[in-house]
This record gives sequence, structure tokens and C-alpha cells, in this order.
Amino acid sequence: MCEMFAYSGEKRQLNSYLNEFFSHSEEHTHGWGLALGYNVEKEPVKANDSTYLKHRLDNIIEASELIAHIRSATVGSIKYLNNHPFVKTDKFNNKYVLTHNGTVNDYKPLDKYRKIQKGSTDSERIAEMLVDKINAFDSSPSFEEKFSVLEGMIFEITENNKNKVNIFVYDGQYLYVHCNFETTLYYLKKDNGIIIATKPVSDEEWKHFPLNTLIAFKDGKCVKRGQPHNGIWIAEDDIS
Repeated sequence: MCEMFAYSGEKRQLNSYLNEFFSHSEEHTHGWGLALGYNVEKEPVKANDSTYLKHRLDNIIEASELIAHIRSATVGSIKYLNNHPFVKTDKFNNKYVLTHNGTVNDYKPLDKYRKIQKGSTDSERIAEMLVDKINAFDSSPSFEEKFSVLEGMIFEITENNKNKVNIFVYDGQYLYVHCNFETTLYYLKKDNGIIIATKPVSDEEWKHFPLNTLIAFKDGKCVKRGQPHNGIWIAEDDIS
């Protein structure tokens, strides 16, 4: 599986956390990505081998909203177009930054997006589906409507217990977070901020992120918690 990192809150220097996060690329060798707001930088090379990323991290990185990803490819070849995060734009000119940790093993409705996606990952197809559903609105949807769309998608994708959907989505104002695979997402509360990562990236007091519930954050604060579902990922070996 890949690893993800996100921050939401008061503008903060994040270099120490990012240095630790990207050091995990020895186990996740197939690419790295960094999104500050909508500004995405990424390469299909191991983070620890990237000269560009080294220079990037040698300079101060301050952000109020940030998403990062290191890839261990399960679906899609190792190339730039398959690197996370993905940025998609709806017909109302709203943008969405998405990164995904896991594999969608069985969910046929995603297949139709193979024809329009730029790469070949299931993660990008999730982003395309989100935008497609948003485009069905007659006017630019509200936060509540966006939350409902994303939550509905998650319910459908995870209901068979075969699909891992740890996901971050940033829409310019809100960070949406979901996890359905035990012990694969943690959070750390900071003054006026929250850090969320696949694995703790400091010696501070990290806690397990809630399972099977979509949660939205704005400025580091939880602003909406969705309904819990039963779609926790279950390995085939665990099914009797």
C-alpha cells in the first residue's frame, strides 16, 4: 500500500514531518507527490532518490492545507500520469485534489472512467467519478451537497468489504478524510491544526483515525462527521 499525509489548519512549517514521511519511500518506491492547495508537484521516482524533492525540502515549506503521497503501485504502471495527488475540475470550475491509499478490487461502476482518465489507476477513476457526480448538479454544489456525494460514493465502493478506500480530498476549502482499513491512518492534533498520516511521523501522541466514517475539516477543525458504515476492508483470507 501507499502512504498519505495531510495537514489542515493555521499556516505552519511542516518540514520535519515531511522529511520523516518521505523517508518511508524506501518501502514505497514508485513515486512521490506534494500538493500545497491546488499546486501539485510530483515525480514517478522514489522520493529518497529525487534531487528536486531534496532541494524542495531543504527550503521552508509552510502551508495551511497540504497533501502528500508516496506510491507503492498496485494498479497502473510507474509513470507521471499515475502519480498522486490527482487534480480534477468540475463544470463549475471547482477543483478537487485527491489522493488514495488502497486498491479497488471489485466495483464495476468505476470502469467507464477508464476511457477519460489520463493515467490508468483506480484512484484517478475515483476522482473522475466524483467530478462526474458533481457535474450532475444544475449549479455549483454546497459543502453539504459535496459531502453527501462523496459519502454516497464511499458507501457504495466499500459495501462489499473488498475495497480499500483510505482517501483525502481537498476542494479549496475543506479537507475530506476517510479510512476503512484498520491501523492505516493516524492523526495528531496541533495548536489550530491537525496532521493526518498513514503512519506516525514524529514521537508525539498520535491517535487512530476513526474507521468507516467520512470526516470533513476546515482550518484544522472537524466541521462534519458523516454516518458510519460497515464497509471495513476484509482480506479474502479472513472471510470464512
